[in-house]
Amino acid sequence: MALRALDIGERLKSARCGVYVAEFRQRLDKLGDSPVVREFKEQAAETSLWTPGQ
Repeated sequence: MALRALDIGERLKSARCGVYVAEFRQRLDKLGDSPVVREFKEQAAETSLWTPGQ
C-alpha cells in the first residue's frame, strides 16, 4: 500500500506529499533493519519521492 502511495504521490507533485514521505522514512528508520523494511526500502528507492534528486 505504501508503494502505491509513493507512485500516486509522484504524480501529484505536492510539497506536502514530500513532507509526509520524509516523516514516514523517519518512522521506518526507527523500526530497524528487518527483512521487510529492507525490501520496502529497496522497492521505494526506485521512486523519485523516496530518493529526491534522482
